[in-house]
Amino acid sequence: MATMKAAVMYGPNDIRYEDTEKPVCPQDGLILKIMAVGLCGSDIRNLLQIPEKEIILLFTDMRS
Repeated sequence: MATMKAAVMYGPNDIRYEDTEKPVCPQDGLILKIMAVGLCGSDIRNLLQIPEKEIILLFTDMRS
């Protein structure tokens, strides 16, 4: 299976840039290529103090 780079959050202040499997597009579905994102103050607070749920951020390596 093909891989891509992803920023994966494991805990507060623990975000790792690593290889992960590329998602497979479901039938009648679509996969979007995100070109840019923005973070607000509450996003940053949530990244530093994880609520009681897991957060995973996936980013395509735009250099490849």
